[in-house]
Amino acid sequence: AITGSGLVTAGTQVNFAGSGDAGSSGSRINTSAPAIDVSTTGGADVFVTNKLDTGVTLTGNTTASNTAVSVVSRNTANSNPDAVIIGAGNLVNSGTGSSVTLSGSTLLLTGGITSPSITLDFAGDLTGSGTLAAAVALQLEGTGNVGTSSSLISINTPSLVLNKASGDVFVNNAAATSTLTATAFSGAG
Repeated sequence: AITGSGLVTAGTQVNFAGSGDAGSSGSRINTSAPAIDVSTTGGADVFVTNKLDTGVTLTGNTTASNTAVSVVSRNTANSNPDAVIIGAGNLVNSGTGSSVTLSGSTLLLTGGITSPSITLDFAGDLTGSGTLAAAVALQLEGTGNVGTSSSLISINTPSLVLNKASGDVFVNNAAATSTLTATAFSGAG
């Protein structure tokens, strides 16, 4: 397991691999890197706060059951959220009972995210051509817009939950049937 409050700094990329957990929900690992790859094995959870003014690009492939991948993107001073980009290699955490939780200023889907449960909390816009594939549920939080009326975000989920104080939501769902739950939503879409 990786624990501690220090800062892991990398000029190119931090790789999380192997079967040991990296941080926990109450005690995240702090990184400062332009890219993070999460390709753990054996059910390892990854809880990271990345602190870099240009944000972070995420990729990885984890297939073990009941794993959590949770990344918060902050600026270098840790005073404001920063950008998250899903790289062309995709971010996959596909094991049964697994989840991906991401938070930051904006989210660009160059690649897609695949996980049974996906929670996205962004203050700015969610854009891009990647697909959000959540076999159980996709939850959208925060205040940013999700797509536009002319550029829909591709999703594939049986359950879409909107818990957004503001921001529009424009999605195209490939799922045959889907439930929509709006616990909070005041935007258009």
